[in-house]
Amino acid sequence: DAKVRLQQQVVAMLRAGGKDDTSLTWDRIESDERLWSELGSYDLRTKERRSHLNKVAFPDANASAVDAALGAGNNLNALYDLARGRASVDRDAAGQFLSGKKGLKINRSR
Repeated sequence: DAKVRLQQQVVAMLRAGGKDDTSLTWDRIESDERLWSELGSYDLRTKERRSHLNKVAFPDANASAVDAALGAGNNLNALYDLARGRASVDRDAAGQFLSGKKGLKINRSR
């Protein structure tokens, strides 16, 4: 899915720029007309969505689960809840993450 690929790309760019330089990274992203346009087409340019992407890039909690869910294609809202520690990824008896319809099974009842 193109939106998932774009989220993964932006998170990778944010991480490469470092946590202390997210505003500089966003300035670089804005200067890339094609990338900025693509972000707009998926409603990822708003301040709130940019904040969500920042949190996914640098999570407060569940870092390995966030990375796994990002790679599996979960949506940004679920990733954001996971990164804030307000959700968890369901696991099987062996401790492996469980897959859902689109990405990993995320339990938001936390």
